[in-house]
Amino acid sequence: MPSMRNIVFIVMVMPCLLIKKEYQENIIKMIKRWHGLFLMVMMFSGQLLADDEQSKTKLHKSSNIALHNPSHILKKPKSHILTTATLKPNSQNSVNTVSTSRQIRQYFSTERQKIKVYRAKPSLSADTEQGAVQMLKGRLAKLDSNLSALSLRKKVDSLWLKLRKANQSLLDMSTEDGAFLFEKIKTDQLSRHHVWYQQAYEGIPLWGKHVTLHVNSQDEVYMFQANYMPDKSWQTTVPQLDLQEALKIARQAVNLPDAKIKQVALNYYDDNQSLKLSYKIDLSYGLHERWLVFVDAENGMVLHRLNNIHQAGQIVEASGKNLKNEIVSFKAWAENGRYYLIDPSTPLADASYAPIERGPNAFGDTFIFNAGESDGSSVEYISSSNLNSNWDSAAVSAMQNTNIVYNYYLQTFARKSLDNQNKNLLSAVHFEKAYNNAFWNGSFIVYGDGDGQLFSSLANCLDVAAHEMTHGVIENTANLIYQNQSGALNESFADVFAVFVDASNWTIGEDCTIASPGYLRNLANPNDGLSGQPAKMSDYRYLPNTENGDNGGVHVNSGIPNRAAYLLAEGLSAEGLGTSVGMAKAEQIYYRALNYYINASSRFVDVRRALIQSAEDLYGEAEKIAVEQAWDEVEVFDNGEDTSVSYV
Repeated sequence: MPSMRNIVFIVMVMPCLLIKKEYQENIIKMIKRWHGLFLMVMMFSGQLLADDEQSKTKLHKSSNIALHNPSHILKKPKSHILTTATLKPNSQNSVNTVSTSRQIRQYFSTERQKIKVYRAKPSLSADTEQGAVQMLKGRLAKLDSNLSALSLRKKVDSLWLKLRKANQSLLDMSTEDGAFLFEKIKTDQLSRHHVWYQQAYEGIPLWGKHVTLHVNSQDEVYMFQANYMPDKSWQTTVPQLDLQEALKIARQAVNLPDAKIKQVALNYYDDNQSLKLSYKIDLSYGLHERWLVFVDAENGMVLHRLNNIHQAGQIVEASGKNLKNEIVSFKAWAENGRYYLIDPSTPLADASYAPIERGPNAFGDTFIFNAGESDGSSVEYISSSNLNSNWDSAAVSAMQNTNIVYNYYLQTFARKSLDNQNKNLLSAVHFEKAYNNAFWNGSFIVYGDGDGQLFSSLANCLDVAAHEMTHGVIENTANLIYQNQSGALNESFADVFAVFVDASNWTIGEDCTIASPGYLRNLANPNDGLSGQPAKMSDYRYLPNTENGDNGGVHVNSGIPNRAAYLLAEGLSAEGLGTSVGMAKAEQIYYRALNYYINASSRFVDVRRALIQSAEDLYGEAEKIAVEQAWDEVEVFDNGEDTSVSYV
């Protein structure tokens, strides 16, 4: 049976057959905007081409979206406590509903005969709610031969404009200057170029709206990914609210009157009803407070606030003395008869250095600080009077694990620190008293000592260090927004690379978790662990995008992509579900996807597509199939299908 939604659409479209062909396209475009995204049609010789197949869209909902935690709820930084209350399903709170893509088919009468494609029909996927294309894959655009002498930047800009103009009715994107702002370009080992653009209106960015263009060595666009708003006019670009008043409102919103302002910028913020001009204010206080606050630039309302501290969920606590009682070798800084837990040669040696006098350089240094059981408003150097004894054992473990993770990224991916530009590696131990957590605050990895009941010193856990440092890698690659599915992916990628670093098992936190079952999370079996997680989309937990809702369940729903990673690397083979690719290939596939194919607002299905593309780039059909099987098992399906797209 056709759905009621499709019946209504057909009733709306049928009268168009009686109208002159030159008016049909504009009328159908109006219907599309009024009625959401249906199977789009083009008219050839007055005939309506439509797809008779029913949409196979699946909506995965959990009957109970309660966030289950043990009675021993783990403390989080200020204003970010997980609630023990049962949250009832509420469509207003479920900001990021999980739905698969609908199909669009659009034919271009003037260009169709010219198409030369790698595959007969390029692949297309779309967002049914926004009416926007999410991905195009195939032979999409080729640089005009007379432009071959241009610089790389000018080439990709020309390709991007050409693609938009040729497919304007499909993409519904502006071709005006300032509609998309160039962000960055990366060239990989296959000589492919990956280009990021920020959507903007009259030069002002739309927060979280990005486009990525992928260009091969023959100057052809082979893939397009996007999270954007269809073209339209929005409100004025002139703020009515004074900047100083906005800063005051932002500080009040997070109850930090003395917070430092790191950055302020005008942005458009999508509140799921409209785009609103806002001040995007990045502020911080001490080591443990970092917030992103959006203040309406017209009326001063707080549109959204986002805790930008990336923590290892409810995983950390430590009490440590040499933690594993091992003798660990490391570099130290000697000065005036004392030795300091500072390595000025990692990740980059300097010609001259004075760390005690000047502190960390702009880049290239490793420091381990002592927060002294305080909130980190001030920290102290860690030192010893003896080169080979009397060191703080938690600090030694932090140094050891920092070096292991740094060397993993360097040796496995040739990555030079968290930003690939020799960023400082800064850590602080003994954060607050009996603190059962660890986190990344954008500059520091911070470890608590644990309360001796749930956790011991978190600095003892290699996988915790890898998790937190990977948040730094994520911030400097995909920069996944810390809410809803993109936030769950942020947590998942941190977990996945933590397991790649500490490859002895698929659990997180086993060396610092005292409470049963002795680890925080289990990627192979997400239902298991200190606090269980869903393992498939039918168990997805719809939590509100609030502090009490864990920013939409970022530490909860990460169990779904976590299990997919396990299946890809080992689980398909181990559980008789298929053939896994092994850890060595899996880590390369994941790193390439993170570095080139994932955007700030990516959802689970976007990461499935990104991993498939990475597997195709690096390996072949068997690895691609393994990715598909792994994500099928966790019920993250991609219902996009092949369609014709203009090749220009």
